[in-house]
Amino acid sequence: MPLIRRLLVVSTQDSTKLSSWSNVPFLFCKSLEEQGIDLIRLTLPTFGCIGTLVQWFVRMLKRLGVGRESTWDYSRGALYARRVRHHIDKALQQEAVDAVLVLSFSYGPSLPSKVPLYLFGDWSLSYAIDRQRCRRPNRLERTSISRENRLINSASDVFVLFPLAERFIKNSLPEACTHYLGNVINAVEQPDGGDIRLKQKGYALLFVGKSHYIEGARQLIDAYRLLKSALPAVTLDIVGMGRESFGDLPEGVVCHGYLDKGDPEQRASYYGLLRNARLFVNPNPRWASFSAALEAMYFYTPLVTSAYAEMEETFGKSISFGAYFREGVNASLADLLRELMLNADYAHMAVNAHTAASSFSWDAYVKRVLDAVGSRRGFESNK
Repeated sequence: MPLIRRLLVVSTQDSTKLSSWSNVPFLFCKSLEEQGIDLIRLTLPTFGCIGTLVQWFVRMLKRLGVGRESTWDYSRGALYARRVRHHIDKALQQEAVDAVLVLSFSYGPSLPSKVPLYLFGDWSLSYAIDRQRCRRPNRLERTSISRENRLINSASDVFVLFPLAERFIKNSLPEACTHYLGNVINAVEQPDGGDIRLKQKGYALLFVGKSHYIEGARQLIDAYRLLKSALPAVTLDIVGMGRESFGDLPEGVVCHGYLDKGDPEQRASYYGLLRNARLFVNPNPRWASFSAALEAMYFYTPLVTSAYAEMEETFGKSISFGAYFREGVNASLADLLRELMLNADYAHMAVNAHTAASSFSWDAYVKRVLDAVGSRRGFESNK
């Protein structure tokens, strides 16, 4: 049995719903319960009247061009952080737990915490601004970063989903006890090796991403227009954005909008597209929907993705389950897609994709987390 038997799990969205944060809170909690841990679930409080007013004001300013690049909003402010802190403290007073797990680096209980505090997330705010947005934080962002850094430094353990993000935090905050234990596949269905034969029956391209990936989607649509003349049977499915995002689209392109895995019909549509897709494609620069790509790999789908830093750090500078698209280095995107779809070793690429992703299951990840926590607590008890 793990040392932690009763755990308070704090999430930014409802952890009982699959639709919350790419299915992460739901699947994390499900795997923790399967390990025999009793969970007390706590969702962050709503903004209230003041927060809603501040959010509206921030949106108006951004529409006017003021602070458009800023990540700051009410959720990053001191007032909301104080409200969340009170919310967590109240839960700790009402419930006897062995530890607190917060699925965010931005929120936590009053410090020092009365029980061990564990933080989990993809990356810190400082990393997002410095490495992904490639700029310096503004004054409001610096205040948020300072508050986040205090939490990270005070946590018993900090679990980071990406290797470079974990390294960035470790270099910035040497006292923080950070861990990179791999990533996770946010799948609620299981693949079948027979999916490869299904994929080979057609020439379906699949793109998954919200509006902030629209640059990559447009690039793919341009490539699709060229590819369609050489390979008339090719089709393109776009999940995460509606047709209104693009204007005129060529024949064979279908925009499905957001598909909620919590809805049985929409979940069936999503996994039907995934099982049929010959290639998963997202050439968006800097970041290209890692979570969706990992799930696609798990379902035997070769990738064409941009060579962004976290992808290369996780899977290497070259991949055996598709290809990186490097603009100005590769042939055109259309030529690369055609080459991979018609590749005689397609089935081998599909198996390689599944194999590369298989170690990132939630069960395996949670066991690694509990091992790390158990080892640390065991060490401290022997001091």
